This record gives sequence, structure tokens and C-alpha cells, in this order.
Amino acid sequence: MGINIQSDNILADLKRECLKQQQKGDKKQYLIPKRGLFKYVSNANYLGEIIEFFGYGLISLTWPGFFFCFTTFMILGARGLDNHNWYLKNFRDYPKNRKAVIPKIL
Repeated sequence: MGINIQSDNILADLKRECLKQQQKGDKKQYLIPKRGLFKYVSNANYLGEIIEFFGYGLISLTWPGFFFCFTTFMILGARGLDNHNWYLKNFRDYPKNRKAVIPKIL
């Protein structure tokens, strides 16, 4: 849960920064998150969710718990790949070694 809180705070800070710039009359812009686990993955918030539900699946030791963990991984993994590809497409200076959701893997 700590990963999610930290990631959400980082994203909220970026959103506030973008809104301040828009209030000054600047055009809409997007910023790349660079702190915390965002140094390693494009979607640190999704990584936190996947880790949480993996833990839930392990603790529950039930088929529904494992299924919930698996579907969370599949849904957030697919969304994370889409987000990562969007970053690569729209930012020339986006870090090429950064993964989508899981450091050094996906």
C-alpha cells in the first residue's frame, strides 16, 4: 500500500504543477514522473496494486483469491503496457530502459 500512496502523491504533485502552468496561460502539457519507483517503471501505481493483490492471493490461499490476483495482473499489466507505449510515442526523451509495470521484466 505504501507504493500506491507514494505513487499517487507523485502523480498528484505533477497534476498540480500542470494546473499551475495552465492557469498562467500555458498550453496543456504532460510531465514524466521521475521520482520513487517511477525511476524504474512507467506505472509504479499499478505495480503497487499488483503486489497488494499478490499478497492477498497468498494470504487467502483460495482459488477466488488467486483468480483475483491473476485478473488484477492481467488488467493492470495490459493498461500499463498501453500507458508505457504512449509515453514512448509522445516523449522523445523518455527513458528507454524504463519498463512498463514490473522492473526489468514487463
